[in-house]
Amino acid sequence: MQEPNGRETAVGRQEVNPDFFDAAERSGSYEKGTNMLHEATEASIIAYEVLAQKKDAKSGSKIYHAADQQASPQVPIIRTAYDQFGNQLLRNDDSRAAWFQYHTLDFYGNVIMEPFHIEFK
Repeated sequence: MQEPNGRETAVGRQEVNPDFFDAAERSGSYEKGTNMLHEATEASIIAYEVLAQKKDAKSGSKIYHAADQQASPQVPIIRTAYDQFGNQLLRNDDSRAAWFQYHTLDFYGNVIMEPFHIEFK
């Protein structure tokens, strides 16, 4: 993409779920908008690096990973998978996963045991 003055531009886009972010922030007593700010700064960094390096930045790429690390802090989110019988699975990508619980951390880094979100497959 080019600006009217001929300079190149890049558009950074992020898909977010504001209700999910809000629940995580409330659960851990974090400031409202913490995760949204992280996603916005991450997208801005990615767009800048795409222009500078002339490379695409897909999820999992070096550019994406570096931007995630450089962006403003985000609320830590822990995703835990369970099978249909309620047994915790070791991996979130286990094909037996029937549902997931999402937790966050308190100010001291302790897991808040009450899940802020439950997702069924």
